[in-house]
Amino acid sequence: MKKVLLFMLLGAVLLSSCTDDAILNRKERRITGTWKFERVTFRQDWEIFPDNVLGFYEDDRITFHQDYTATYDDDSQRALFEGDWSIYLERDVDDDRTIFVDMQFYDHVNDEIFSYFAEITFLTHRKMKMTVITNDGRYRYKLLKG
Repeated sequence: MKKVLLFMLLGAVLLSSCTDDAILNRKERRITGTWKFERVTFRQDWEIFPDNVLGFYEDDRITFHQDYTATYDDDSQRALFEGDWSIYLERDVDDDRTIFVDMQFYDHVNDEIFSYFAEITFLTHRKMKMTVITNDGRYRYKLLKG
């Protein structure tokens, strides 16, 4: 009887740890902090090979704060842009989960808003990979924390 009870308890813990809310909570804890661009590529829809565009992002940093605010430190413009972020999970028809992060920053230099609507393809406490699809093509970002 003790084994059955232990098995049921273990099963309940495993099932509850895989809920969408639990997954999002873990991702939020991992994403919080300052990230530096390590690699950025862009591939236009009709191109075979992507272009290395890290030069546009070199030494830039994104900081995700726990209160869902964010800052984008643009080294080339020597400007700090404030904004916010949100993270959410979507399920497809096969019940596969995809994690997205949306970021919006106010560009006080040009008086406009710039945004990233990204799919997180990989996320640990130290490394994040994101994909952003635009009208012109696909950006792939690799960021490192620190």
